[in-house]
Amino acid sequence: MSDPRPFELQADYKPAGDQPAAIAALVDGLEAGLAHQTLLGVTGSGKSVGYDDPLYLLRRLDGEEHVEIVRAGPFIDRLIESVPGFASGDESERYTCIDAAYRTEAYDPVRGQTAPYTVAAFLRHRAPAEMFRLTTSCGRAVTLTADHNLSVLRDGRTTLVRTEEARASDYLPTPDSIAATEDLRVLDVLPYLADTGLSVFAEVAVLGYVESGGRQRVIAGLKARGLASYAKLHAIRHGVHGSGIKVRDYLYLAAETGGFGGSSLSSEIYVGGKRRACRLPAQLPLTDSVLALFGYYIAEGNAQERYLIIANRNAVIRARIVQALGELGIPFGVRACSDYQISSAALTSLMATTCGKLAAGKRLPDFWPRLSDRSLGVLLRGYFDGDGTVGKNGEVTATTASENLASDLAYALKRFGIHARLRRTWKRATNSRHAGATYVTVAVSSAADLERYAQSVGFDHPDKLARLDVLRKRKGDTNVDVVPLMPGDLKLLRLGLWLRQEDVARLADCSRPMISSIESGRRQPSRTLLTRLLDGLAV
Repeated sequence: MSDPRPFELQADYKPAGDQPAAIAALVDGLEAGLAHQTLLGVTGSGKSVGYDDPLYLLRRLDGEEHVEIVRAGPFIDRLIESVPGFASGDESERYTCIDAAYRTEAYDPVRGQTAPYTVAAFLRHRAPAEMFRLTTSCGRAVTLTADHNLSVLRDGRTTLVRTEEARASDYLPTPDSIAATEDLRVLDVLPYLADTGLSVFAEVAVLGYVESGGRQRVIAGLKARGLASYAKLHAIRHGVHGSGIKVRDYLYLAAETGGFGGSSLSSEIYVGGKRRACRLPAQLPLTDSVLALFGYYIAEGNAQERYLIIANRNAVIRARIVQALGELGIPFGVRACSDYQISSAALTSLMATTCGKLAAGKRLPDFWPRLSDRSLGVLLRGYFDGDGTVGKNGEVTATTASENLASDLAYALKRFGIHARLRRTWKRATNSRHAGATYVTVAVSSAADLERYAQSVGFDHPDKLARLDVLRKRKGDTNVDVVPLMPGDLKLLRLGLWLRQEDVARLADCSRPMISSIESGRRQPSRTLLTRLLDGLAV
């Protein structure tokens, strides 16, 4: 005998977007006695972002996870077009991820937490006629389709809405921090220099492999690259003109010979031009001095055709620059204006390729997500020593002409749980004919974020360090630290984690009466409290 009671679905969240219409159609079909129904999605629906928007991904490779920040369009293009037999033309194309190869941060509205979740597939389709540019009050922006689903905090409650339904008063969830997955200590610079005219000098590795029985394989590889094999081996053996191998040819040979029998990671391999002193080790140690030099270049450097310039007039920072160049053994000169000129084609090409040539094209080097927290802090300190300021309004800021650099900095500061705000302004120099441009200011302002900045990044610049110490003495949180969460929802989150009010008070370093007043609605919880309570909630 069948159960006469009707089926009832209870859920905390109301259907949004196209869901109400889809549910109604399915119900109509059931009532009409249809045995089979198909729910179709439309192209451009779901989690669709713009071609140039950044994606934060955790990629599993050889059993280890590596962080990548990539541009959505070019990245998905490469994935889909790498499929054997790929033929474009379908309205929607799909790359299915296997073995949980990729994960990304996502928000779970039930638990009120962000965490890495597995990516099932990447899809590519034609953009709809209209897309929306959603910009938060913190300055982050993303391009979305109209029916992209967003979990937002609205009127104190988590709500699912479409992009076109978003309001200026909504709050979006973001990870409180992003974790380090690697501790990169040595950078393989050759892949970055593959398109240059520079040469690799690897006499020990090549000759060692030849003498161990690999002579014919080396000769075959040189011939395959159109090189005079015997003449090249003669030059390498005797250290005469022509002993270098162009970077792209060397990479081919290394692949064909198994890294010259495992010797391609030798510290005796260099890349550059004719002048030995201006070459770089192919395996570049990422010491504190070298990482700081990357930061100084991003802040106040530019790359010309055969040399790079770094400008800074502070005595402490100048000493750091000289220390880094001395560690690399690279000669340099000082211009009349006090700028450093470093005439190393290898270092110039490496900086230009990884960090950009001029101010508008600057970015953090793409290997920054692979750095440990400590190493990343050193890199960022170098940058803020050059471009950073400590304002009387209680902020640490840096202003850049590069949108990409501003975005990179906001991501990188998240490593330390620092919530940076981006502000865009139009500027024009009054003493030049420059038409003006949009500049982005990266700002760190709350008391908690300034403390995290001081502990994890800081300054070597003595004046900036002294001003930061003054800011750290400021008590209390600013309005950017207040989260408008309904008291009842905070209580549900606490109960869902099986925590007593005393437990939350201990986590937040505050008294029981404070927590009671929060739950009764007499004050709003701070971001710090929610972070400790949920171990990752930030809205």
